[in-house]
Amino acid sequence: MDNCQKDSKSLYRWLKLSLFFTYSLIFIGGLVRVSGSGMGCPDWPTCFGKLIPPTSVEEIRWNPELDYEIGDMILKNDTLWVSNFNFRSMSTFGPENWHPYEKHDYAIFNVSHTWTEYMNRLFGVTTGFIITITLVVAFFFRESYPSVFFVSFLSFILTGFEGWLGAKVVESHLSSFLITLHMLFALIIVSLQMFAVMKLKLHLYSNDTTFYDKSLPLFLKILWFAVIIEILLGTHMREGIETLIRAFPGQPADFLMRTLGAFKYIHTGLGIVLVSMTAIVWNKVIINSSPSSDAIIFTKALVGIFVFQIVLGELMVFGEFSPSFQLLHMWGAAISISVIMGLFMIINKQVNQAVNIR
Repeated sequence: MDNCQKDSKSLYRWLKLSLFFTYSLIFIGGLVRVSGSGMGCPDWPTCFGKLIPPTSVEEIRWNPELDYEIGDMILKNDTLWVSNFNFRSMSTFGPENWHPYEKHDYAIFNVSHTWTEYMNRLFGVTTGFIITITLVVAFFFRESYPSVFFVSFLSFILTGFEGWLGAKVVESHLSSFLITLHMLFALIIVSLQMFAVMKLKLHLYSNDTTFYDKSLPLFLKILWFAVIIEILLGTHMREGIETLIRAFPGQPADFLMRTLGAFKYIHTGLGIVLVSMTAIVWNKVIINSSPSSDAIIFTKALVGIFVFQIVLGELMVFGEFSPSFQLLHMWGAAISISVIMGLFMIINKQVNQAVNIR
């Protein structure tokens, strides 16, 4: 093996690491959402005005004879206050030294929520560093693998955008639209990362003589798009269910599902379509093609994930929308996006080669 190929393997490892960290961040972000920790840090990028968040509410209460710095935050009278300048507090609270936080009126401290959200942010920063390093490594291979460098650069840009969008989600007090948009770009990022991983892997390791139904690449593109729509519908449904739970506490799951209205039927109907499409993929790959071992693994994984999703969907209803089931359901759906992309890359390369040979 020459040195160039050995160096390419280092890039391959960084690409896989970026994908792993991004999926881990999606999982942690889902944990934040289902645990209700989204407003655990009511400001951004600090948390209650601090680089390291408080561990008790006493740390953010107003106290007399205490030094405060500009930007410090306190909770008082169910309001989040921000200091206007550096000063030392007197024996009584002086509202002239403070102004209410202006971006929203959320003013609750919950230590577990705060630290869950804080760990999410720390892991997000770590993931950003990994993606940045991957881009730097890809830069040195830009002539050998221009498409890998391009999607690494695009992933880097979108990751920065996701950080900015995350701040807007907090400022909007968890706007349903912004949360859905946040999820959409996360799915685009992992799709790009999987594209880069498979592009390099197929160059380094692919030597199978295979044959595939030529309609599969287009079919997989449609499947990818349909799964994206299904995930976004599911994200919006989850927001709706949480709103209903707050509005109608103690109501059973069937009441919540009925109240959701058309969204439930659209989500369920599209789910049936996706299962049918997955069965067609199985037939086209396993039965009507001569697939590589990787294509077989990806196809089996895709079918397995969809079966898993169906089971979890039913368990969520019977389990009164258990946060654990919601988290696994969301993460499984997100993983299916990369599986579809990986399968597409394998098959599309071979189909294009067969066309060129003709």
